Amino acid sequence: MIPIAPPENSRLEHKTASMQRIRIAITERNFTDLQAEDAWAWRLTGWLFGVLPDGHSLRRLLGLEYTRHKMQKAVLETAFAELRQCWNASDMRYYAFKGGVFQHAYPDRLMRSHGDIDLYVPPESLPEAVSRLPAGWAFVPAPPDSKSHNAGTLLNGQGRKIADIHRSLMPLGSMNARRSKALHAALEAHSMELAVDGAPSIPAFDWTGQVLAGLVINRGWCGDHWRLKASDYLDLQVLLESGRVTMDGLRRRAAVLGLRHSLEAFLSICDPARQRLVLEHTVRSRLLARLLLDRAAMRDGYFPRYYLGKAVGLLRDLVLFAPILLDVLGSLRRHSNPHDVVRGLKRRRGMHWDELRYLSAARWSTALVRKARITQAGACVIRSLAVLAALRNDGRRATWVQGFRKTPTDGGLPGHAWVEVEGRILDGHDDPNVHAHFTVSLRIEADPEPGSADSR
Repeated sequence: MIPIAPPENSRLEHKTASMQRIRIAITERNFTDLQAEDAWAWRLTGWLFGVLPDGHSLRRLLGLEYTRHKMQKAVLETAFAELRQCWNASDMRYYAFKGGVFQHAYPDRLMRSHGDIDLYVPPESLPEAVSRLPAGWAFVPAPPDSKSHNAGTLLNGQGRKIADIHRSLMPLGSMNARRSKALHAALEAHSMELAVDGAPSIPAFDWTGQVLAGLVINRGWCGDHWRLKASDYLDLQVLLESGRVTMDGLRRRAAVLGLRHSLEAFLSICDPARQRLVLEHTVRSRLLARLLLDRAAMRDGYFPRYYLGKAVGLLRDLVLFAPILLDVLGSLRRHSNPHDVVRGLKRRRGMHWDELRYLSAARWSTALVRKARITQAGACVIRSLAVLAALRNDGRRATWVQGFRKTPTDGGLPGHAWVEVEGRILDGHDDPNVHAHFTVSLRIEADPEPGSADSR
């Protein structure tokens, strides 16, 4: 087994310990074959997970963590193999990256968990990719956003999320179009085929390209915005210790691709050679770190006009959104009953924004309010109420929902609040599958603005 020497960081130590326990529990059975006799174990495991609290000794004695992890992995990999069989039969281009590929660098793939598969599909190949899905599968386009690098999500016949489709490795317009095209072409030129237990091979960027695309670009230039995970450190460490990647090779390729400053910025907060991993900062150091890291990205060609445009647009949205946020804070101050809080939200003219813009403005506004400690209300409560008020003012029917976590966890949110529109969850925190973790305790439907199409 590859030795793992984590730095002084409790989250990484917990992640490492979990990986070691899973590794010890691995048997000789091939987890990619979901045997019929395992079905009872899967059902029993799911039931026990809902009954036994987190940390219960029976979870460890019965090996529930391992059984659940193994079963989820089997479903995901079986579905992905079915997808590859359809796609590999044509000449269309697609490349896997991030966790779905990094797992193949470990002594056993069960050591690396990941919730779905990330696939880069060039825009010209996307129509063919959607037309060649397995029977019963569905492609769910991402909400309309001309700058987003996400094209949509793939669901299998059971409605389970299998893959995220990326039409670009970075936000559109963030880099000069000619440079962006050259960067993607250079990564595609250094590709490999991963053979998996006799299943259809996986087209992927080579290992050095995986680090640059899946860690440096994706973590630094996209929505994560330099917020790292413990698995980033472990992935890079395993690749370096197995000899698949070298620091010299990384720096040479980064220089060729014009990512030298971004790579050095990433290594300044995640470097296994120095046992360095920065997951969280204080408020002041976080701001300083983002300025330094963003400066490195701009030196590598992050389009300044696009970057400045985003900053100006966000500032404009915060100013326009401020009256709604003030209404929410006032209603929370005047009322304690949730129904009264919702009824106390003022009626204003709608701004007619899309949902993503409302969520973004609400998220950033709430962050500023929480940093200033203006109210004791939870961030999710303020954010969801603000989005609810904005949608209602726009004439859209929305529902405010509160829930409690099904299984208590150390450090996790004991409760949560979110907004639903026509059965879809609009959630501002990093958990798209809210109902899997929270039991609904309260639902309040807010009527749209009188005179709108929905109110008639």
